[in-house]
Amino acid sequence: FFFFKQKTAYEMLRSLVGSEMCIRDRDNDRASHLLSLNNYQLLKSFADPSEQIRENCIQITQKLFSRIENVRTYLPFIISTLKERLNADDPEGISHLPEVMHPTPSQKPQVMQKLNESSEVVRYCLCDFLNDIITCCSPEDLRFFIEDVVNCLRVLLMDPDASTQINACKVTSEACRNLGQDLLFHFTEKIARSLLLPLVSKKSKVRQAALEALSRLLYCGVYKYNVPVFEILTGFRDPNMVPLRDFFEYSYRINYFALLINDDKVSVRELFIRSLAEWMIYLPDRHDHEGRITPVSYTHLTLPTIYSVQISVVAVSLKKK
Repeated sequence: FFFFKQKTAYEMLRSLVGSEMCIRDRDNDRASHLLSLNNYQLLKSFADPSEQIRENCIQITQKLFSRIENVRTYLPFIISTLKERLNADDPEGISHLPEVMHPTPSQKPQVMQKLNESSEVVRYCLCDFLNDIITCCSPEDLRFFIEDVVNCLRVLLMDPDASTQINACKVTSEACRNLGQDLLFHFTEKIARSLLLPLVSKKSKVRQAALEALSRLLYCGVYKYNVPVFEILTGFRDPNMVPLRDFFEYSYRINYFALLINDDKVSVRELFIRSLAEWMIYLPDRHDHEGRITPVSYTHLTLPTIYSVQISVVAVSLKKK
């Protein structure tokens, strides 16, 4: 009986939030009043046993949060709850180890194994909520929480669900636009490693969303962190350094550029070639990466795709100009 009473109460509150009383700017104070009265119970219900209640509470909190002005009052509690639900405290699972024992980050795609939130629908809602937080808050509002925000974003990028991955890639692009190099500079490499999973997804729409997010991300790590990102994407291995592990077992590195340039879908190949052209023309540190981009950009000329050739001609002509 209590479950149905609670569920009905949340559905009534959700319809109330979505009504005209909170849509206009003059009613922002009322939205703030509703959130101040119910924020504790709403955030607590993010972990409710019922999937429907969790989904309702996330959507209610999201709508209220997007209509208030004093976001800093609620950010610590909301970010903490998101981090707990997404298990984003330690995405790599190495926080318990001393720093000297931290393993070298993997160059291969990683997928989250320990998910506090079992529902794909609810994780998608959490991703939507994170997007609203990034768009509604100023960079100064998020400066203190930027590491937690990035960790939540990385967990969503490594989500096993394809629709959540696509949404997370869009949120990544939005974060790069809104937060920019000022806040994301030192997190460029970590986010790029999280994008490896959607880059090799079996679904072409996921790969396209990941490519678009990667293009935006590269503008945040110029002159420092873009170098290791390109080394990861091209499978670069320093010939002067051989890991001790390689003496005992076989190891390999993935060339993501080679996978993308030979993708089965024409749409993915076209987007990748357009991205290469954009990087060669507009990236501020493009000269540092020409040695890795140029060979790949000419590979597609051998592929039987007229669209790819047309894009190549446009890219070369733009570069000459």
